[in-house]
Amino acid sequence: MKFSYRVNERMYLEAFNLRFWKLRVKVIFGVLVVIALLEILILSLAILEGLSTGIGLLQTIQGDSQRSSLLLLILIFFVAGFVLLFPRWRVSRIYRRNPARDGIFTASATPEHLEVTLEATGASCFKWSFYKYWKEGKNVIILATHSGQCQVLPKAGLSDAQQNELRGILAAALPKK
Repeated sequence: MKFSYRVNERMYLEAFNLRFWKLRVKVIFGVLVVIALLEILILSLAILEGLSTGIGLLQTIQGDSQRSSLLLLILIFFVAGFVLLFPRWRVSRIYRRNPARDGIFTASATPEHLEVTLEATGASCFKWSFYKYWKEGKNVIILATHSGQCQVLPKAGLSDAQQNELRGILAAALPKK
C-alpha cells in the first residue's frame, strides 16, 4: 500500500495529545482543578466574612490563612497553565523549526516494513519491530517507537478502503493502544 501526504501543525498537536495526554495526566489535572475550586471557595468565604465584619478586603487577604490560600491558588493556576500550554508551545516550536515540514511524504506500508520518503530529500525504511505500538486518532495514526518518538500518518487523503487496508497491516504487525 502506497500513499502520499503532507503534515501540518494541527496533526502534530493531535499526535502529541494521543501519545502523552494519558489518564494519569488527566487525573492530576482534575485534582488540581478541584483543589483550585476549593481554594477559591475558601478564599471567597474568608473575604465575605471579613467584609461583613468591616475589616476590608486588603486586611482580610493579608491574614495568614488567606494569604496562604491565595498563594496556593496562584501556584495551582501557574502549574495548570504550564501543564496545558507548555507542551503545545513546544510541539508548535519543534514543528516550525523542522525544515521538512512543508514537504510531501510518500509512505509505503507492507506486512514486513514501513518505508517513508520525503520529496527528494531521503528515505527511511523500518521493520515493524522498530515500532512499539500504533494508536489511531480522529485525523492521524501514530506509530510509537521504543525510544519515545512517533511517526505521524495522516488519515486525510486516504479513502476508507485505504484506511482499512492500513489498519489491517498495522493490526497484523503491531499491538494497538
